[in-house]
Amino acid sequence: MQTSNSEINFVLETQSSYSNNTLSQTNLPQALPNSSNSSEREQPILIVDDDPGMRTMLQTVLEYEGYRVEVARNGQEALEWLTQFKPSLILLDLMMPVMDGWQFLEEIQKDMLQPILPIVVLSASRELARVAKCLGVKAFLPKPFDLEKLLQFVRQFRNTILL
Repeated sequence: MQTSNSEINFVLETQSSYSNNTLSQTNLPQALPNSSNSSEREQPILIVDDDPGMRTMLQTVLEYEGYRVEVARNGQEALEWLTQFKPSLILLDLMMPVMDGWQFLEEIQKDMLQPILPIVVLSASRELARVAKCLGVKAFLPKPFDLEKLLQFVRQFRNTILL
């Protein structure tokens, strides 16, 4: 991924979502750039994923791009987070312990938040894309995914909150 003449390379090795995961980061800048659009990007993006390597990678890339980021390890943590703040976008894994992405989507539908909050589903199961779209998510990105495609979705759907 090329960004402002700087390069970020990630190697993410995952055996399963519940095993030990490793994240290797190379060529990261010493400090994140100051975003000239920081006021535009104040509403955080919420990452909901049980894989610590995936959370770290997503958070690092998005913060490097100038976005504020919050993380939750499962749907229950995400629901607790939503009681206090409204994110500009939710990046949601489907397969998680405690409360999975499906249960999270059901809960926010009950609270009438889903039509308001833009959600992009990130999942290893390509078969779930059709079902996820039926649940009202903005987009589906199969794992492993291309970082440029992810950033395109972030730019496209962030702050499309309906009030």
